Amino acid sequence: RGRPLGPVDKYRVRKKFPLPRTIWDGEQKTHCFKERTRSLLREWYLQDPYPNPTKKRELAAATGLTPTQVGNWFKNRRQRDRAAAAKNRSAVLGRGFASSSTYDEDSADSEINVDEE
Repeated sequence: RGRPLGPVDKYRVRKKFPLPRTIWDGEQKTHCFKERTRSLLREWYLQDPYPNPTKKRELAAATGLTPTQVGNWFKNRRQRDRAAAAKNRSAVLGRGFASSSTYDEDSADSEINVDEE
């Protein structure tokens, strides 16, 4: 109608006409820290995922974060890595069971020994 859209109008348009999945999957990626800070944290994480308090203070000084923020970043990263590893493990195990689980009733019955007296 010739007027600029406000936040509510923009929201309504996005809801009515969502972007196709080939362009956007609906996930919002947000980062609290700048890319330079994140890359520095990742480098240190690869060297030592469990930094001591001295290293945390050193890294905090290099990134401009507080030692608590650095510690939380490492803690969250370790948790995300563990969750990803568990997910990969379960996916691999799931595929392994599907392909190699053949159950033979005859051989299973022959292994059962029942003493009849």
